[in-house]
Amino acid sequence: MHKRLLPVFLFIAVFLCPRISFADINIKFIVINTSHDEERQVPVHFTLPEEIKPEHIVDASGFKVEYDINDGAYAVIGSAKLGPRQTSTYTITVKDIWKIPEEDLNFLRQYAESKLTTLKDTPSYSVAVELKDSILQRVSDIEKSQGSDGWLAGLLSSH
Repeated sequence: MHKRLLPVFLFIAVFLCPRISFADINIKFIVINTSHDEERQVPVHFTLPEEIKPEHIVDASGFKVEYDINDGAYAVIGSAKLGPRQTSTYTITVKDIWKIPEEDLNFLRQYAESKLTTLKDTPSYSVAVELKDSILQRVSDIEKSQGSDGWLAGLLSSH
């Protein structure tokens, strides 16, 4: 039974609690000239996730940012000059404004503690303690980054 719990615990530690990185998010999109024989100004209209507002955009790759009433979200708009059958990838850099709900963080904390208890008095216990400590540290780091002292709190309070 305990051997089956260790992979679950490892999965949580590795995949659900990645190291905190205070970096922006890059959203990539591709523009394609479908013409086989002529260079064109290809229209660009890429709808951003609905949570993104103009103040969250760090770099729009030279495109305009406008609200699209049909999509109910902001979009990058413009054109790109491309040769025949050419494709070009553009990157829009935005601030990381997404927040992990407190109840999800509490669940991870409680789950880590409960799995540690089930592995007590087993050969896997020492590894489980390290994993639990790592998970709790990462949950704490997430809470701090989303707390009242973090830059994210100011963004979220304006929504």
